[in-house]
Amino acid sequence: MFGYDIGIVSGAMHQLQQHFSLSCLEQEVMVSSLLLGALGGSLFGGYLIDRVGRKASIVSASLLFLVGAMILAGAMNYGTLLLGRIILGFAMSLSAASECVYVSEVAPAKIRGSLVSLNEFGITLGILLSYFIGLAFATNPSGWRYMFGLSSIGGLVVCITILFLPRSPRFLLLNGKTVEAKDALTQVRTRSESFRVSLEEEFTSMRNLPVDTSGCFSFQQQCNRKLCFPVFIGIGLVVFQQTTGEPNVLFYASTILSQLGFHSDTAAGLAAVCLGLSKVVATVVCLLFVDRLGRKVFLLIGSMVMAFTILGVAIVSFVNEVQGVYMCSTPNASNVSLAGNITGSPINPGVPEIKWVALMLLMIFIAAYSCSFGPVSWIILSEIFPLNVRGRLFALVTCFNWAVNLAISASFLDFAKSSQGLAGPFVTSCVFCVAATVFIYLVIPETRGKRLEEISALLDKGLISFMRTQCRCSNDEPSMPLIRMEAVS
Repeated sequence: MFGYDIGIVSGAMHQLQQHFSLSCLEQEVMVSSLLLGALGGSLFGGYLIDRVGRKASIVSASLLFLVGAMILAGAMNYGTLLLGRIILGFAMSLSAASECVYVSEVAPAKIRGSLVSLNEFGITLGILLSYFIGLAFATNPSGWRYMFGLSSIGGLVVCITILFLPRSPRFLLLNGKTVEAKDALTQVRTRSESFRVSLEEEFTSMRNLPVDTSGCFSFQQQCNRKLCFPVFIGIGLVVFQQTTGEPNVLFYASTILSQLGFHSDTAAGLAAVCLGLSKVVATVVCLLFVDRLGRKVFLLIGSMVMAFTILGVAIVSFVNEVQGVYMCSTPNASNVSLAGNITGSPINPGVPEIKWVALMLLMIFIAAYSCSFGPVSWIILSEIFPLNVRGRLFALVTCFNWAVNLAISASFLDFAKSSQGLAGPFVTSCVFCVAATVFIYLVIPETRGKRLEEISALLDKGLISFMRTQCRCSNDEPSMPLIRMEAVS
C-alpha cells in the first residue's frame, strides 16, 4: 500500500484540480500532506517499533491504511482530503520502518538484501498498479474516489496475512524471551542437514551481541558509542534519495508528462504506466543480484546513470522551451490551439517526436533509481543500526527522509514556474546525483553477506577511520575493497 498511495495522487490530481478548483499551492499541499503525515509517523513510529514490536507495528500501519483510504474516498471538501492524506502518510512511514526492520531481523545474511528488496518490489508494484488504476478511471469525473478507496482492500489484506507470521526473534531476545526467540528463528529458517548446526551458530551470535536493555536513549551517550557513523550514513542516504529527483517524478508524473507533450489525461496516464513498468523491471534486477554484486555497486552505477539521464531531460526541456506557466493547470479550450498544442509551447510543435526521447530518458532515470537508491537505501538502513535502538534510529533517519521529501515536493511546482520550466529542477537534481556518487564512494560500506552483528563491529571503527581506508590513506590497517564483485556461492 506504500507504493499505491505514493503513485495514485498523480493520476487523481487532474480530477481533483477540476473538482475542487485547486490552486498551485493547494495541489502542492495535497501532495505534501502525505509527507507531513509520514514525518509524524517517523517521529512516533520508532518508539512503537522498539516498544510494542515490529509485527504489532505492521498491523497498526495496515489498520491506518484502511481508515485513511475510506476517509479519502468519501471526502466532500479539501480539508477532509488533507486529513485522509495525513493519516495515510503516518501509516506509510510506520509500515516502511517496521517492515524493513522486521525483514532484516528474520532474514539469513546471504539473502537479506534480496528479501528487503522484495519489500521494495512490492512498493514498485503498488506504484505501477496505481498508474493502471489512474488510467482506468481517467475519463470518470469521480474516478478519484475509486482510486483512493481501492487502497483500503490492500490494507485489510496485509492486516490479516501478517498475523500468520512469527515475531522478530531478535526483538524477542532483546526482551528476554529466549525460548520464544529460538522458536521464532526456527520458523523462518529452511530445514536441511546442516539446519540445526547453523541455527545454533546464528542464535549464539545473536545472544552474544551486547545490548543495553535499559530503554534509555541519550544522543550524547550513543554518539560516544560510535553511533554517529551509522547515523551519518543513514541521513546521507535518505537526503540524496530525495534530492536526486525521483520522488518528484512519481508524485507529479502526469503533470510532468503533460508538459513534455502528453497533453491528455489518457496519454499522460499511459506514459506514467511506462515509468511504472521500468521501475518494476529494474527493481527485479536489483532483487536478483544485490546479494551477488553487493550494495555499493548498485548505488554507484545508479547515481551516475541518474545524473546523465536527468541532465538529458533538462536539456530536452530547455531546447524545446518547455514552459512552467501551465504547471498547475490542465489543458482546456482557453490555452489549447486549433493544432492541439498548448499556448506557450510545452514542446516545440516542429519536433513532436522529442517527447518520446524525454519519456525514454525518464524511464532510464526511474530504472536507475529503482536499481540503487530505491531498494538499496532501505537495505543498508535496516542493517547498520544496533539492535536495542534499531527502531528509533531507523525512525530518526526516516524523519530526515520525509522532511526533505516534504520540502522538495511542496516547492516543485513553484520552482518549475519560477525557473520557466522543468530544466531548473532537473539540473538541480543532476548536481545532487553527482554529489551522491562522491558520498557513496567515500562513506558507504559494503554490507553484503555479513551478519548484522558483524556490520555493527565494522562500523565501530568510526567515520574518519573508514574514509581513510576508502581513500587508501591509512597505513595502520589493510584497505578494504571498494566493491566486492565475486558471486556468493
